[in-house]
Amino acid sequence: MIKISVSFNKKIPGEEQYSSLCFHTAMERELSDGLSGSDIQAEIHRSYQLLEKTVEAEITSYKQRPQLSAPNVPMATQSQAQIPAQTTSVGNPLGPGSGAISQKQISLICSLASQLKIDQHQLCDEALRHFGKASYHELDKKQGSAFIDMLQQRKQSA
Repeated sequence: MIKISVSFNKKIPGEEQYSSLCFHTAMERELSDGLSGSDIQAEIHRSYQLLEKTVEAEITSYKQRPQLSAPNVPMATQSQAQIPAQTTSVGNPLGPGSGAISQKQISLICSLASQLKIDQHQLCDEALRHFGKASYHELDKKQGSAFIDMLQQRKQSA
């Protein structure tokens, strides 16, 4: 048995200046030992193309979603793509530094999850279990830091 891992990610410009959105997908496949080198290459190529098409479809789907236009209302999304939470800092009842999770925190969470082979569904389950939030995109900065610490500890013990 031959095991291959293929992943694809793409960043696109975000809605705010100097921000980006990262869309990522990955898969593992088991191939027969009897395949030739060119057959293995062809399977990797087909898998990569599938992942690329999947990410492109998610990006297209994301761009076609209606955006919330009310001021001071966070953008909500049900996508499993890595989409940053959007909020304003006006009237934050939690005090300074406790606003929505930052794009840097989201990027680090996604990077750690990829290294730990944790998919988006599992990340959201973890956010729900530990913080009562349906997605890690809904965490505040303090919760985001705690989530990152938890993933880093898991990586160190792996």
